[in-house]
Amino acid sequence: MSPLEEEKYMTAGRILSRVLSFAGDTVDDGMKILDLCETIEEKIKDLGGLPAFPCNISQGRLAAHYTPSPNDNGFIDGRSIVKIDVGVHTDGYIADAAISITWNQALESLVEAAQEVLMLGISVIKHGLRVSEFGYVVEGYAKAHGFKPVGNLAGHQLGKYVLHSGLSVPNVATASPGTFKAGGVYALEPFLVPGHAAGRVVDGPPSNIFRLRSRRFLKDPASRKVSEWIWDNFRSLPFASRWVYKEFGDGGMETLRALKSRGVVSEYPMLLEVSGAQVAQFEHTVLVDKDKVLVTTMS
Repeated sequence: MSPLEEEKYMTAGRILSRVLSFAGDTVDDGMKILDLCETIEEKIKDLGGLPAFPCNISQGRLAAHYTPSPNDNGFIDGRSIVKIDVGVHTDGYIADAAISITWNQALESLVEAAQEVLMLGISVIKHGLRVSEFGYVVEGYAKAHGFKPVGNLAGHQLGKYVLHSGLSVPNVATASPGTFKAGGVYALEPFLVPGHAAGRVVDGPPSNIFRLRSRRFLKDPASRKVSEWIWDNFRSLPFASRWVYKEFGDGGMETLRALKSRGVVSEYPMLLEVSGAQVAQFEHTVLVDKDKVLVTTMS
């Protein structure tokens, strides 16, 4: 990795660190989810970055993949664990991080364990370490404290304009042969649930989060205009339906639905813990070098 590339990753991480601190100070029980997401996304831009994906606000058993629709009336539920997952990029170089917040004292130990296990996992990473070792540490710590990881959610390697690039980083002990390599950038994100829970997610309803799947030529002008706007602004990075609505109005939403039906874009499903358990998540992005590991989102 060149010094310029490393600096772009670090810049994205510095911005995201400030944004998540701002988000933690801003979120409040009962506030509108739409207002929170749009405030966070504007903060990213004010600090010189761009969203690498829509701000995700996932509450309770919803582990991941939810952003509000253009006219969403949902509110922050202080009885649940509120997960704020944010991505920032500078020229396509991505930082990805998340925090969990709750006002419910009964859930505080789960939130604290998710944060602690992430930092413990980061402490063992080095060039050449098998990714399965990270999962071994996460699972061991979680179970020792009465919790368990969500087994079918994993961290992921990051690439330029690519949110999930190649290697997955498990949160449970596996036989995965992959290794952390110098020059690699990885988003590490343990999801924890109570020990009695299933510890597995299933696909739920649509999330309002989309991704461009194809750049094939489209004959009708509306579809071509919207798909080209998506590519010009996001490439293959996820985007929100509300961003399309802001640019094109109701007509853009109709075109987005048509693009989805034709397979030009796909929509992510919400990810729901199968037994209905509360889910806590913390996430950081790390850049692995031969002799050190940089946590870009703590800078």
